[in-house]
Amino acid sequence: MLWLAGVMGLMAVGAVAFVEIEPGSEAEEEDDRANDVPLRPVGEILTGSDGADVLTGQAGNDQIGGGEGADSLHGAEGDDSLYGGGGDDLLDGDEGADVLHGEDGEDAMRGDAGSDFIAGHNGNDLLWGGSEDDQLIGSQGDDRLFGEAGNDALIGGLGDDTLTGGAGQDSLFGGWGNDKLVGTLPPFTIGDYLNGGGGDDAILAGDGDIVTTGDGFDTVILGHWNGEAQGAEIIDFNRAEDRLLYVWDDADPDAIPPELRIEEDDHAAEARIYADGRLVARITGDHDLGPPDLALMPRSSAAAVSILPVDADRVQ
Repeated sequence: MLWLAGVMGLMAVGAVAFVEIEPGSEAEEEDDRANDVPLRPVGEILTGSDGADVLTGQAGNDQIGGGEGADSLHGAEGDDSLYGGGGDDLLDGDEGADVLHGEDGEDAMRGDAGSDFIAGHNGNDLLWGGSEDDQLIGSQGDDRLFGEAGNDALIGGLGDDTLTGGAGQDSLFGGWGNDKLVGTLPPFTIGDYLNGGGGDDAILAGDGDIVTTGDGFDTVILGHWNGEAQGAEIIDFNRAEDRLLYVWDDADPDAIPPELRIEEDDHAAEARIYADGRLVARITGDHDLGPPDLALMPRSSAAAVSILPVDADRVQ
């Protein structure tokens, strides 16, 4: 909240509009007075009270602080900076490359249009990137991050977080805690970079995803959504700690489990996993994998015990 310290004198009047003024002589101002046009506002400074405030910026680069209470902050046009403060806040950057900080409380933040930076800080927060290439950081708490469109970077931080990349080539890093990472699922086709970090993570990998499990006892989840392209690539699988799970679709009462096959390629130093002849994953390194290393589970059972991360139930 350092930005507040420099503008406390302005806060007493509630809002201040910045204007751009071109330097010039007094004579020039007199000559041009007939052609004067209204000065263009380039930003506002708004601050809330201890209650539940609704603050909306205008065209230009606004700075909006909610203060205490459950506030609703809207940036509108321009590259805005929004600070939720205390309480459970709603922050919407709207257009432009915005910076959103939820701070304390359980906040919901959406960047919308533009390449935005969004940080939840304390509390169990919800973060949506919107369109273009966004950066989302959950920080403390059990956060849920959704990159949506664009090539996004999602970092869970502390806590048990859920990260979903969405469309585009995203980079997901779970951080510390038992996190859930959702990679490339239909209808999206561009692979993501998935890194579980520390903790016992569940990583749902799709076609084209590159998976780094990280520390801890991690589960890489493959399934019927794999195999339309090159499958997923798992580059640091630890047989002593990690496990592989294949989820098959049992929605049809007549459905039968797929035939799984593991092939070792010593020349390429990788193992390949096939489901009914479709390549679903490649695992780098010499692991000497066998059937005990790959579990098979129907989708209904996986959903019942919450193995599938959020949003995975939409995959057909």
